[in-house]
Amino acid sequence: MRLAKSALKVSSTILSPAPTLMVSCRGVEPPYNKDNVISIAMAATLSTVPPLVGISIKQVRFSYQQIRESMEYVINLVGRDLVYEADWCGVKSGRDYDKFAECSLTPAPIPNLSIAPAIAESPLSIGCRVVDILKVGSYDLFVGEVVSVEADPAILNEKGLPDFQKAGLVSYNNGKYYDIGECRGNLGYSLKLKNTERLQA
Repeated sequence: MRLAKSALKVSSTILSPAPTLMVSCRGVEPPYNKDNVISIAMAATLSTVPPLVGISIKQVRFSYQQIRESMEYVINLVGRDLVYEADWCGVKSGRDYDKFAECSLTPAPIPNLSIAPAIAESPLSIGCRVVDILKVGSYDLFVGEVVSVEADPAILNEKGLPDFQKAGLVSYNNGKYYDIGECRGNLGYSLKLKNTERLQA
């Protein structure tokens, strides 16, 4: 059944839910050669083979030049206990603040990257090496190949895989942060349901 919908003014993209992410980085030359964090929601999985992810950043951001210099960044997922820090790092500039110190975050090395640190307090960190930079409107898209992934053992299931409900992840939607809800099924579960079960799902 098609629901009646209201037209909205197109002022920005409204893909929802979007991830709340803290991207950690470090430049090479002064003043960019310091650990920094930028919070973003403009990110996407671009490919699984090879594993590619993309983050979009405006050129005026301090972290933009840092990533441009090092060609590395780390995507750190945000759980409920990091929402304040994620918001603060998104509205303050690395030009003016040591964000790791201000938010009591810990920079940590991550395998296969030599410059960009991970955030130790994040439930899961994804190390990326930049393989391309694309102009997309008022942003540049940093295409990163995933070269390492580290997770807090507390969020892993019995098979050693991330259980994202344990991570308590948070989404960002139109200027607000939301808890991500319960799991509603596994990939392909719809093929196993009978019609009566489907109607109740």
